[in-house]
Amino acid sequence: MNREAFGVFDRIRADEELKKKTAGYLRARIREGGKRSRSGRTGVRGFAAAFSCLAVLLVCGVVSWRLYFAPAAYIDLDINPSVELTVNRLGRVIHAGARNEAGEDILDAADLLKKDYGKAVERLLDAMAAEGYFTKDSLLCITVQAEEQGREQNMLSGLREAVESAESRCRRNIAADVYAVTDEIKHCADENQISPAKYLAIRELLEVEPDADFEECKGQSVRELKRLAKECRDSREHGGTGGNGYPDEPPVESGGEETDDTPDSPENSTGNDGCGVCGGHGGYHHGH
Repeated sequence: MNREAFGVFDRIRADEELKKKTAGYLRARIREGGKRSRSGRTGVRGFAAAFSCLAVLLVCGVVSWRLYFAPAAYIDLDINPSVELTVNRLGRVIHAGARNEAGEDILDAADLLKKDYGKAVERLLDAMAAEGYFTKDSLLCITVQAEEQGREQNMLSGLREAVESAESRCRRNIAADVYAVTDEIKHCADENQISPAKYLAIRELLEVEPDADFEECKGQSVRELKRLAKECRDSREHGGTGGNGYPDEPPVESGGEETDDTPDSPENSTGNDGCGVCGGHGGYHHGH
């Protein structure tokens, strides 16, 4: 309503106080209508902004969830309990699994999920120490398989520190091999449901004693497999008994009928394991 509308009151014969009250009432109604109109437009814009923020948060949440639970590295510990840890890009444990009953008992005694991998390994080592697994004849093998070499090297350093920390807490020396393996070695070990360290130890034994049974070897400890491989290697180098514990066969005399009794080498054999005993050493050893 403009000024002309309010001028109509000049021609109305009424009390001046009534005129003022009426004009004031109309002005208030006009202002109220304008506020409602503006608040309606503001409400629509606010709802749209809130919806956009919610959509962005939802997308970010899904992406963050996928990144958090995406595996970036695998840590396997084998001494008698055999345990595997899956680690994300943030270095947090997102899954812990056992390869044998002893490993399940150790996992039950340690809360590992969402923990930094170094702290998680320390907890595992503390649980193993409490159960008496670290003796003068034991050998702890820790392997790492990571997507990125830089991450792999950093994790190896962190795992060695975890072993040193466990030694100081339990006040005893822990014989440990900490090294990296390739994804091929890790895959073959997983196919046979054993740790990469045990897979490599079995393959090492089969290289000097191809007649060894892969399935029977899976029941041996890594240290025992290494001991058997060394004995077979030493006996062959000194010309004593063969790798199977029996005397070497005498050489075929010249002119006699020659037979080929040499078993296929591990590289050419399909072996008794799912992947075949093939491929090179997946990493390097670091004796602690």
